[in-house]
Amino acid sequence: SSVASLEYRFLTVQPVVDPVDVPISSVSISATEITLPEPNNDLVRQDIEINSVINIVVDNILPVDATNKNYTVTVSNSRGTVVGNQVTFITLGLISVYVTFEDTSVGVSGVFNFRFTIVAAPVDPVDIPITSVSITSPEITLPEANNSVLVRPQVEIGTVINIVVDNILPVDATNKNYTITTSNSRAEAVGNQITFVYGLTGPGSVSVIVTFEDTTVGISGVMEYRFTTIAAPVVTDIPMTSVTISATEITLPEPNNDLIRQDIVIGSVINIVVDNILPVDATNKNYTITLSNTRGTVVGNEVTFSTLGLISVYVTFEDTAVGVSGVFNFRFTIVAAPVNVSISSVTITATEITLPEPNNDLVRQDIVINSVINILVNILPVDATNQNYTVTVSNSRGTVVGNQVTFITTGLISVYVTFEDTSVGVNGVFNFRFTIIN
Repeated sequence: SSVASLEYRFLTVQPVVDPVDVPISSVSISATEITLPEPNNDLVRQDIEINSVINIVVDNILPVDATNKNYTVTVSNSRGTVVGNQVTFITLGLISVYVTFEDTSVGVSGVFNFRFTIVAAPVDPVDIPITSVSITSPEITLPEANNSVLVRPQVEIGTVINIVVDNILPVDATNKNYTITTSNSRAEAVGNQITFVYGLTGPGSVSVIVTFEDTTVGISGVMEYRFTTIAAPVVTDIPMTSVTISATEITLPEPNNDLIRQDIVIGSVINIVVDNILPVDATNKNYTITLSNTRGTVVGNEVTFSTLGLISVYVTFEDTAVGVSGVFNFRFTIVAAPVNVSISSVTITATEITLPEPNNDLVRQDIVINSVINILVNILPVDATNQNYTVTVSNSRGTVVGNQVTFITTGLISVYVTFEDTSVGVNGVFNFRFTIIN
């Protein structure tokens, strides 16, 4: 009898190994239309105009073999819409754009939060023409503009005048731009300063022309002042009649008064300014600056007070018609620097409202548009050395005049009180946060 046989066949294969997840280490997120704000920073909220459309670009995902690169783009509320990676901002107010990765190793648990405030688009201004303008010169009386019949006033060669253009009305006129030129080589214009010179063909007629871009001024924008230059008469020495001496850093003591001696702190540096020498054609305007002793040093017009004690600063003119035989003596006593007294406490209030807690990014107080508040600052001790501070705002939604703040546009704003003494507040700053509402 026959015996049946059975054959069993097998194929050997390698065992299946689950792949190892490779997390994302870095990613670049941008927009083709704007620079995105810093993500996941609740202190940064960027303005964007209503109806703006941006396209989110996610690239440079590293490493290139990261296992899960999936993400979605969403918005925090109905003030915007998302189609794919395209975001449209449709209603005024606060909104966030989220780029959320399935891989939670990037961002904050996979989320990149870009914060915005949707604001109204600026309204194109209507051109406001100039209705009137004042053009003068502090050195001479200008002739009537654009009068070709009027006899040209004479002006000596070498005369220098400054053209002052001011009182342009209305104050919100759209285009106040102008240029100053001359009609020929008998006068030279540098900015607003005119110098009458000999010219290529000698003395004669010349015009100073102030030309506005706004053609409603003068004749098609032109204000022309006509002169005749003449040779200056030959004169002998012209003595100085007056001079102004000041310092950029301090108010100088009265000169040549031996009863007045002003204290100045050791190490102080001042710059002596000598100007307004009259008449402008005075023959000899030369002067030197010296000191009475070695308690100070002079380099040019710069004086340094270096040792305690009495000292005089002399401004000596070669023309002895001014001062006392040409000398102006400013007397000082060089004293030790005062001991600094630190601020121990500061109280900041407003007369109209209770201010929010300063420097707390979790506290943002509502305030009605067009509100005006006055900041009051109380500093202790009363003899603290440096009590200087300024009041500013974080953006153009408000204005500051002195300590008075006006809230003019809806949205987020901070009022800063900033001290030069950085021991108070946060590095000298008190930040009061508001939301301006209708």
